[in-house]
Amino acid sequence: IKGEAKITSENTVTVNNRNLEAGNIIIATGLKSPKPENTSEVVVEVNDLFTDREIPEHIVVAGYDAVAVELAQLFSVLGKKVTLISPTDTLIPLADPYLFDHLVSNFKKQKINIVYNTTLDDALAAYANHMIDLNGESIKCNMLINASHRKATLPASDVNFDQENGFLKTDEDCETSVHNIYAVGDVNGKSRFAHIGSAQGLHVINKIKGVRQKLDLKKYPINMYSIPEMAQIGYTEPELKADGVDYKISEFPLSANGKAMTEGTNEGFVRILSDTKYGEVMGVQIVAPHATDMIAEASAYMQLESTIYDVANTVHAHPTISEVFMEAGFEAVDKAIHK
Repeated sequence: IKGEAKITSENTVTVNNRNLEAGNIIIATGLKSPKPENTSEVVVEVNDLFTDREIPEHIVVAGYDAVAVELAQLFSVLGKKVTLISPTDTLIPLADPYLFDHLVSNFKKQKINIVYNTTLDDALAAYANHMIDLNGESIKCNMLINASHRKATLPASDVNFDQENGFLKTDEDCETSVHNIYAVGDVNGKSRFAHIGSAQGLHVINKIKGVRQKLDLKKYPINMYSIPEMAQIGYTEPELKADGVDYKISEFPLSANGKAMTEGTNEGFVRILSDTKYGEVMGVQIVAPHATDMIAEASAYMQLESTIYDVANTVHAHPTISEVFMEAGFEAVDKAIHK
């Protein structure tokens, strides 16, 4: 059914003057980019970016999450002069600070300028004649890309929902404040990744069908298609410290991996955070050309509550990039074989 839907009661949706009744309703309306307070022809929305247009020399990207980082590096690879402006004092807010530090180091190598604590509206207010003057710094700007953190697309509704920071507030099962109406994916503000939204949707369907299980978002990976790629699952160091967990860090670099050395793609590492009492894997961070693929192995470890001993005892084919997991496991238990 194509049309704009409206929730008219706890169990009714209306679309194209047609009433649809259901025992349960699932909202999965996603996100949309917030529009700047002041409009300008220099601003380009992400959804409109890849149309038939000439790419200018000086590009400013406004945002701080994965999309903003990926676009900044993309245009840098294309030989453009790029500045990334972040509304906070960090990038990739969900990432471990260790990944953030690595990303900033790479940005310096790639000559991507970063300006912190500056919003899209700040940049527009300081824009004139293809220049943005911020904090005593003059930035050339032929295109300002709006990759700002997106806001929830809330459906039309006669029913009132509780909200939190502009998103639909949900419980641990993604149920909204209205009984039997659920919100999954970006619209509930718990995740910004499609695969986690899909997992939430499956969880809700199982709950409706009577299958009870825990939805643990810490066991779902997050991907960043940066250069090189980055991926993460589980707890970060600050989270473990805040929870008072005694943990150990084990890391193995790609520079000591045979296949990575042969392919010339040896920038990166696998980093495992494990509980010192039982050795349970609490978090994994990866920087590697195929980190977003490699994180699936860490997902399996997390799902099964594996220990560093399980990681070390998992035999990996040689030569493969994934051997870095085994090496990081040995590093946690005693000492990596090839480090």
